[in-house]
Amino acid sequence: MLLLDTFHGVLVRVDLTTGAWAQLAEVVARTDLAVEPSGSILLSGESVALRSGEIFRMDPDTGASALFVQSDPPPSPGAAPEFHAPRLTVQPNGVIDLCCSPYPDDPYVSDESTVLRVDPTTGARMPYATLVGTSVSDVASNPTNGDLYVSTAERIVGIHPDATVFTLSAAPIPYGGLLAVTTDGTIVLDEDPGNSPNLSRVDPATGDRTPFATTGDGLLPAVRGLPAIVASPDGSLLGIECFSDTLLRFDTATGAREVAFDPIVGSGPLVDGPLVAIDHHGRITMASGFALVRIDPVSGDRSVLSGNGIGTGDALTRPQSLAVAPDDDLFVTMRQGNGDCRTNVLRVDAETGDRTVVSGNVGAGPFWGCPTQLAFGLDGYLYVTDPPHDAIFRVDPSNGNRTVVSDPSHGSGPALEGAALVYGADGALYTSAGWSNDPGRGSLLRVDLGTGDRVVASGDGVGTGPAMLVMEPRAVDSDGKLLVAAADQPFYGVGANPHAYVLRVDPATGDSSLVQHGDFGALAVMPAPEPDASAAALVAFVAFARRTRRTHAA
Repeated sequence: MLLLDTFHGVLVRVDLTTGAWAQLAEVVARTDLAVEPSGSILLSGESVALRSGEIFRMDPDTGASALFVQSDPPPSPGAAPEFHAPRLTVQPNGVIDLCCSPYPDDPYVSDESTVLRVDPTTGARMPYATLVGTSVSDVASNPTNGDLYVSTAERIVGIHPDATVFTLSAAPIPYGGLLAVTTDGTIVLDEDPGNSPNLSRVDPATGDRTPFATTGDGLLPAVRGLPAIVASPDGSLLGIECFSDTLLRFDTATGAREVAFDPIVGSGPLVDGPLVAIDHHGRITMASGFALVRIDPVSGDRSVLSGNGIGTGDALTRPQSLAVAPDDDLFVTMRQGNGDCRTNVLRVDAETGDRTVVSGNVGAGPFWGCPTQLAFGLDGYLYVTDPPHDAIFRVDPSNGNRTVVSDPSHGSGPALEGAALVYGADGALYTSAGWSNDPGRGSLLRVDLGTGDRVVASGDGVGTGPAMLVMEPRAVDSDGKLLVAAADQPFYGVGANPHAYVLRVDPATGDSSLVQHGDFGALAVMPAPEPDASAAALVAFVAFARRTRRTHAA
């Protein structure tokens, strides 16, 4: 079993009998994979630099790969026609089918998609079928009759071996859906891969869809997000549960499932991020549903610190920001279970897990609309973003009193986005300017604590380094540089294929440099074991947009 994690840029091999797993290779900008009868691995993707679709062939033993087909000849292997954003599947005879957009300017949303048939020896390709009025979400082949199935937002399309196109199921699929066909020809559709999956059997004769496993069906393990499904050689269906990072095996008749693979190291409750905080003793805390979980940095063992019956005080509901106080207590902002904002900021005792209200319905000063991101300053104050008012507040943790640091009436400069907040070593606050509508114009803002003025600190023409669509400060390293989660493409939308990075930004010049490629929305800095702060190291990386995580299996 192979797992392609496109956000973390790795291809993992899993033994479904023992659960043992190992990284086979690092892969970048790959969006789909398939395995040939010979065992070779095909990886498809889109070259952003060349604006062309491409397929690599990988050795399953060594992980070495070579370009097999690229969209734009010459001198690329293969021949026309052009293709972009390819989804692929391999027939039992080794023939490769690509389903893709022919348009380089808008490869993910178009009014026409092309199915190409690729010679597995030469890479030569020829048109096989054209699907009008649709944009492809996934493609799968039926090993029992040679039919090809393509899922779109409008319907499921079938293609017979003679290239005759027919509508298999006319019911709309708002989120495009994922397809898999088991060895006995059972067609399975995952209607909402990232959010509330609804696994259904599709009748090959009538196109009728019959749900057999859904979010909230009461069966365990729970299913909250399945960004990938694939048929197993034993006739069952495998799906990756993205919130728990487990691989589930489904019975397509009953919906019963079991854990086939769990990559979690250590024992205890699972964490579902993407929040992480590390206190001054090196203890790691992450969110898990309605609780905060402490993680042993050596063994990986996990235990509930607060919530789920541990600790007293206001209940924890959907934590959305964590900050560590000088005494190691944790400060938390939350949302209700229905997504509405909670206006109290809580303090969680680092030893007992008890929760008390710090500010909100206690404390004096202007009231906020939705306290969101938190950062503790070296001055001992807590700083809080309030997106509804484009504001940042200063909170005295001893009494909960609030004052406005910056908003449309306090300070000048670009508007505050409030997506992230860090207190810099220079005594200023750093936050994100939000998602830029112009690729390459993402930037960081510096907020002066005295005047509230906001200026671009990095990006959008300030400093040197890679151009990004969004830059969100997450931590400060031992040299005072900012560690920033960044992306060069949107994370949402049909066919979204973001390239995520961690950057190190010099706040004095705005210059940035690449630290790591991957999907890092939350990160923290581990305290040095000795007084020499230069020994600090990055320790925790969690998904930028975990519910949109794109993981594929073969």
